[in-house]
Amino acid sequence: MTKNWMRTALAVTLSAGLVLSATPALADVQSKDDPPSVQDRTDRLVAGVDEAKKVFDGRTAADAGASARDVNDFAVGFVAAGGTVTNVAVAQSEVDRLRGNAAAMRACSGRNSADVTGLQANVYLDSCNASRIVAGLAGGAGVAALVGIITAATGIGGAAGGIAAALLSIGSAAVAYCGSNGRGIGFHVLPVGPPWSRSQ
Repeated sequence: MTKNWMRTALAVTLSAGLVLSATPALADVQSKDDPPSVQDRTDRLVAGVDEAKKVFDGRTAADAGASARDVNDFAVGFVAAGGTVTNVAVAQSEVDRLRGNAAAMRACSGRNSADVTGLQANVYLDSCNASRIVAGLAGGAGVAALVGIITAATGIGGAAGGIAAALLSIGSAAVAYCGSNGRGIGFHVLPVGPPWSRSQ
């Protein structure tokens, strides 16, 4: 029930205005020519994740309909946040770029988790993963890479698409500010209204 509610809350947030493509989020009918929604892309990617082993299988995600670019971007984010991948080649230079300042940190502060309190869905990323998100946002990383980081860090899977989309809407400067004290960030979403982040 909790995971379903979190997914619904994030979907509502996305449809309320976090549009990442030229296609309207509230279109009545999706034609074959319309690009897949952020949630569809995320679902196809997380089909390749074995949460128990923290392994992403690129072939399984591709078989589920994920594009080659999304598979690669997700894999880079997944590895940057500590996961492992199979059936997809990941360039170490891309992983290093996403890791940003996190690679220089001796220890990570904060926690990686997700929960629902009352009507609010919450995702928490420790200081290392917050730095990876900031590096990704500043470097122009797309939704798939951010979903990879969030999924590897928290294991929330499909709900990560809504969080990644919201992070893109907030921008790297705001997320960096929230994580500037080095304790990680908390990201919060209500069924109505804009998402927000703050320090843990």
